[in-house]
Formats: sequence, C-alpha cells, structure tokens
Amino acid sequence: MKTRIRRGIAAPPATQRTARRRACSREERELAALAQIDALLNESRVYVAVRYGARAAIDIVWGQGTHRAPLAVADPDWGTRNDGTLRLADAMLADALGLPVDEEMAQAFAAEVLRRVPDGGFAISAVDVRGWVVFHRAVQVPDGWM
Repeated sequence: MKTRIRRGIAAPPATQRTARRRACSREERELAALAQIDALLNESRVYVAVRYGARAAIDIVWGQGTHRAPLAVADPDWGTRNDGTLRLADAMLADALGLPVDEEMAQAFAAEVLRRVPDGGFAISAVDVRGWVVFHRAVQVPDGWM
C-alpha cells in the first residue's frame, strides 16, 4: 500500500478513502447514532408507582415514555414495613440489575428507599436503583444511621 504524506500527515490512497466514505454513508451514521440514543434511553427505564385506593400499580416506562409494561410483583406496597414492600424491592432490584438479588439486599433497599417514598406514588429510575446498589456494596451504613 502506498501512503502519501501531505503537510506532515500520512493519508491513505484516494481509492481507499473513497471506499471508506461509501461504507460510512450519512444515513448509516445517523442510524448508528439513533441506535446508540435508543440504547441509552432503554437503559433509562423508570419505575412508576401509583396507588389507587387500596390497589397499587407499578409500571416500567422506557423509550422516552413510549413503552410501558407492568412490573410483575404480587401485592406491591411501599411506605410501610411489610411483605409487599420486600417483594417490590426484590422485583425492582432484579429488574434493574438483570439478575436475582439476595434477601439481605432486598431488605436494605426496602428499608432505605421504599419505606421513605410518598404514599401516593413515586418514580425511580433504574440508574438510581443501580447507583444505590453500588453505594450499598461500597459503604456499609452503621445501624441507626438511616
């Protein structure tokens, strides 16, 4: 391969540059950028909880709010100390992390996060859930601080 040097910069031959430009057409670059943005938005899932009287609903919202699915958890609850809060903590952590979590972590998430949210409802992003997990694993908070 013959390389030209122009103003101190080595450049590939013109035929190779033209082929590379064709391979990376503007449409392909735009599609790749849109795919990256979509991947970031999919990572930005938000858990939206609303209480309707005695019933509660938890949805996962992503893709700029265009996609919505219920979070599968039986009798979810928050703002209290009961099994429903623990089940919700376990379901949110498992969904945000993509793997099951131990009961100790679910109990800590329920105590430190879900028992403190407003009774009427809340919205917590999956990024915030994962951030809590990183903090929880890095720093063990002494009893009585929370």
